[in-house]
Amino acid sequence: MAQTEAIWRIVAGQELKMLWRSRRFKLLMLLSTLLFSLAMLTGWQHARDYREAYNSVMGRQNEMFERQGELNPHSATHHGVYAFKPWSPLSSWDPGLLPYLGSAVMLESHKQNFDRYRAAQDQLSLSRFSPVTLATLFQYLVPLFVILLAYSMIAEERENGTLKLLLVQGSSPLQLFYGKAAALAIALAILVLPVLGLSLGLMAIGGGAIPWLRLVPFIGAYALYWGIFIWLALLVSARSGSSRSALLILLGVWFINALIVPRVGLGWMQAQHPLPTAGEFQREIAKEQDALPDWDARTEKVKAALLKQYGVKDIKALPVNLEGAVLQDNEADDTRIYAEHFARLYSRYRRDEELYSQLGWLFPTVAIQSFSQALAGSDYQHHAHFLSAAEQYRFDYVSFLNNSITKAQGQDAFKYTAGNELWKQVPDFHYNEPSAADVLSRSAPSLAALGLWLLLLVGATPFVLKRMQVVS
Repeated sequence: MAQTEAIWRIVAGQELKMLWRSRRFKLLMLLSTLLFSLAMLTGWQHARDYREAYNSVMGRQNEMFERQGELNPHSATHHGVYAFKPWSPLSSWDPGLLPYLGSAVMLESHKQNFDRYRAAQDQLSLSRFSPVTLATLFQYLVPLFVILLAYSMIAEERENGTLKLLLVQGSSPLQLFYGKAAALAIALAILVLPVLGLSLGLMAIGGGAIPWLRLVPFIGAYALYWGIFIWLALLVSARSGSSRSALLILLGVWFINALIVPRVGLGWMQAQHPLPTAGEFQREIAKEQDALPDWDARTEKVKAALLKQYGVKDIKALPVNLEGAVLQDNEADDTRIYAEHFARLYSRYRRDEELYSQLGWLFPTVAIQSFSQALAGSDYQHHAHFLSAAEQYRFDYVSFLNNSITKAQGQDAFKYTAGNELWKQVPDFHYNEPSAADVLSRSAPSLAALGLWLLLLVGATPFVLKRMQVVS
């Protein structure tokens, strides 16, 4: 056992020395370092700019709202306020869907609005390609880095005749394989660990708390993903007739897995499950709103309920303002209709996202994309969670102001005004993203898919190596 351990360690050491002398390795390291530096700086700058804009806009909005002066409370609900999505720390590493999702939603009475201010809408047409981020480099560049280092590791040994010599000297195919895999893992660590350290430093400098409960599984999932490519590349190198054929096979796998499947999969799902247009969506809501009681009928309904509730026979004896109660009743009906329609829409988005993530059982890049975006808070599930929290706040905010009219017994609901004291009492919107435990529970299938891929490759290794050609 000790001799086995010594052999794979010797192999790993020799491979690392050869890699370090290799011009290919140095060129790949230089190119990767430049791209990672660009990704880190752009991610950090975008996170900093977003946080500054968020704090500035939130402060100005709160100041304007609290100083709007004398105004009818219900009119204030029509003026509305905005709920802004806070920045999630790991989204600077993996922005995911964020450029295509709104960063704010307007909150006003009687309606639930779509999100606004998508970053992709502000970009020039030539700049709408996927930005260089740590996630895109982790998902595409690092596997390519592994392939370009690993494709010849065993196949070239066979072509040069050194593979037979090593086996004759007492090394087993499995020991050679483990040693080369260890060398690739160490080379990858030399590339990635400084990137992770600097990125965490930039995150700390930016003032954001490091989300360790998300970060650890985030990095662990990428380690599994890179392990899949290390193992796959070496297995292909072991089975291929030449290093050239190994390279072509691996580049084909990389191209299909990383570039073709994600785009084709999304396009297919969109074609299979078309979503309603904004006009169609609003028309369906308008139909239901048109069927609601008009003002007079609603007033009679609310009046009867209040008279029964307070045990009086005359509206003048009510301790509340009838018109204010009618406004709130109308708001409750409008909120219910919008909530039902948006819930159906969100469920369709979530279903598509879940269906897409199922492709991860066949294609590891899809699995890591789904898991990475979930942990980074940049998937649709997080966006829907934010929109639901904003909608709950919208209803509470409108209800608070409507109820201030309801309490103004004896006042004309539409002529009644309030001042800055009331506006200061309105609670601010505070959003808390889902807990790491909830996200991990929801994303467990994607992580399981990565683990299963690596286990299958590891399990297949002895059988593949038994059929490995020793000489070309």
